[in-house]
Amino acid sequence: PVRPGLVDCIKGPNPFDQVSPTPWECQALGDRSPGKATECADMKENCLDVKCCKASGAMCYKKNETWGECKPSCTEGPDVMSADPGDWECKAMGPMKQGAAPW
Repeated sequence: PVRPGLVDCIKGPNPFDQVSPTPWECQALGDRSPGKATECADMKENCLDVKCCKASGAMCYKKNETWGECKPSCTEGPDVMSADPGDWECKAMGPMKQGAAPW
């Protein structure tokens, strides 16, 4: 069953795929993961719990035991641009959010 709002797979050739003209088979590749998908943090939000960021080019950096923030980069020590300019540990807490492919 497909949830409302999601696109169905349509068997046959995909007229928009000029690279791989092989027809789609629409076979499920595995079971769905249980639970709810993780909602990544916005810039300037605490990301310690989710360890991922919504914005391309951002990474969750740990400031201390209670705060981490999505930022493009981090330098250990005080951050005058932060709401709390105290010292940052700058430990990467998750992967960098990748942007669009260069092509």
